[in-house]
This record gives sequence, C-alpha cells and structure tokens, in this order.
Amino acid sequence: MSYELKIDPKSRAAGRFIGQVRKELVSAAIAEKKETGVNQQQIATKLGVNRSVISRLLRGDANLTLRSIAEIAWAFGWEPKFTLQRKPKIAEGQNHFELPLPQQTIVATGSSGNNALSNAIAPVGVATINRKEVTYAG
Repeated sequence: MSYELKIDPKSRAAGRFIGQVRKELVSAAIAEKKETGVNQQQIATKLGVNRSVISRLLRGDANLTLRSIAEIAWAFGWEPKFTLQRKPKIAEGQNHFELPLPQQTIVATGSSGNNALSNAIAPVGVATINRKEVTYAG
C-alpha cells in the first residue's frame, strides 16, 4: 500500500520558507559557536528560558515565530534581515528555469599582476579574470 501526500502550493511555499529560515538560523548558530564558543545554555540564560526551548527551536520541534527568531538573533548579537523578491515566471509544464544569481564585487588581477578592486558585479561563485577574458564557474 502506498500513500500520496497532497500538499497545496501555498503550504509547500510556506514549508520551504520556514525550512530555509531554520537552516539559516542553525548554520549561523553553528558558526557563532565555532567563532565565540557560545552554547545553547548561554543563549537560553540570556533569554530567560530553559535550554530545551532553544534546542527545540533549532532542531525544528518548536514553531519558529518572528519573535523567537528576533530574540535568538538578539541573544547572539545578530541583526536579522528580510527581503522579498518576485518568483521567476514558469510556463506550465516547464521544469527548467533560470534563477537570478546573487551578486558580489570581485577582486581582479590586472595585467601588471597587481590586485585591483573591480567595479564589476559578478554572480556569487568563482570568477577568473585573465586580461580581457572573464570566466565564471558558479
């Protein structure tokens, strides 16, 4: 016997967003622990809650709210950022589409061998500039 879960597009979009936020929160918490040595108990103490509350939030066993995200960010000394962008238009039946790539300023090596900050904006990834050629490997 097999089961097919039917998830409507609205629920799927909400679930993906919540998952992305949780992943970002956990990744930042791990990086912060490596950098400063802070642990869940210290964050819980700063927020006046039990360590299990922080553990459940980061593990995905508790509902993330805007307040809980803001409070955890405050305890770690972070400033949360939020942006919205328009979804790419996808034709019905199309399973391939181009996503806009994030951009960053790149450092270029000039022909003289000196590093110069390029005003060029390139997608995040590896950009190699050799004389007049630009090769991007994302």
